[in-house]
This record gives sequence, C-alpha cells and structure tokens, in this order.
Amino acid sequence: MPKSKKKIQQEYSESDNAFTESDELAKESAKDSVFYKSVDNGSHKINNEDEQIQEDARANFVETTFFERVVKYVKTDNLMRKEAKEHKEKMDTMKTNKQELEDFLVDYLESKKENTININGSGKLTKYKSIRKGGLNKDIIQKSMYDKLKAENIIDDDDKIKKLVEATYEIMDNRREIKEKTILKRTFTKNQDSKNKSDKSTSKNKESVKSTSKNKESVPKKKSSKSKK
Repeated sequence: MPKSKKKIQQEYSESDNAFTESDELAKESAKDSVFYKSVDNGSHKINNEDEQIQEDARANFVETTFFERVVKYVKTDNLMRKEAKEHKEKMDTMKTNKQELEDFLVDYLESKKENTININGSGKLTKYKSIRKGGLNKDIIQKSMYDKLKAENIIDDDDKIKKLVEATYEIMDNRREIKEKTILKRTFTKNQDSKNKSDKSTSKNKESVKSTSKNKESVPKKKSSKSKK
C-alpha cells in the first residue's frame, strides 16, 4: 500500500537528524557559490551608511533564508530519491510476478482454445494480440522519403534526392517545439558516491549475516544417539 501523507511528513521530520552532515555540506557549498561571494567578497568599498545597511541585509539573507532553503532542498531531494528507489523495487517485483501469472494464464487459454476468463463481480480477463510500433527516427524518415522520391521518378539523380531528403528533414526538425526551463541539477562528488556504495554494501552484508544466523537458529539440534551410562 502507498505511504500516507502523514507517514511521509513524519519521515521528512525524522530526516532532520539523519542529514546533519548534508546540512553542513550544503552550507559550505552555498558559501562557495558565486551568489555568496558576490555578497561577501570584500572587494568593493562601502561609501555610506545606506550601502552598509543594504550590505548587512543581503549578508543576513544569505546566512538565514538562503542557507535554510539549500538545506531543505537537499533533505527533500534525499527523501525523494529514497522513496523513488523503494517504489521502483516494489514495482519491479510486482511486474515480474504479474508477468509470470499472465504467461501461465495465456498458455492455459491457448491450450483450451479460449479467449476469456469471467471473474464474478470483477469483469473478465480477455486474451488478445497486442501490437506496438516503434517510434519514428531520423533514419526511418529519411529512407522513407528517399524510397518514395525514387519510386515516383520525381528526381533521377541520387545525390540530389539525398540532399533534398536531408534538407527536408532539417526543416522538419527545426519546426519541432522546444520547451526550455531553468532547473537545478544535483551532482555528487566521488567521495560521496564511494561512501554511498560502501553504506549499501555494509547494509547488505549485515542483512546477509542476520539471515544466516536465523537459519542456523532454525536448524534443530541433533540428539545424541549415545546412551547415558
């Protein structure tokens, strides 16, 4: 079952303690950013009291609001990655199970030469052929245009046909709608990647050890066949 909104909010709240290291890294990274340096580089001169007040206000904004938003962004991103990973693992398992069941049911229907399975109160399952076409790509479009022009004898020269096809495709490509949006992209350092992989490996090893110990405990001890003297 999907997690409730209350459960997610609880995990987000609990993450305050789990990501203290990320907080510090986020703050340090923010201090190194161009935005921060533009506020606190000390290279420009402050000529009057008004400029000093404005400068203090900008510095205070960076130290409070900006850092706070960076930390919240990192925490939210961490939680989203965790949720997405868990969801993907569950979905992969369910898809595999469903496919195995579907293969069995389809084989049975074909062996009985039947197409439907009636389910009381839940409709029915119907066997049918699913046909899907692959997407159009540059090679398919250009070859199709070339074959058509060649077949209709519109142009006899192969070089001219190829140039016309390439020019036409370029026009089509340039007319495609382009959507642009400025976003944040999070990257990790090599040390962080190595640490994450190490943590995952350690976690798997612990689970393996626990599983092994449980198996050992579940094995009944053999009674000694020797009689007491």
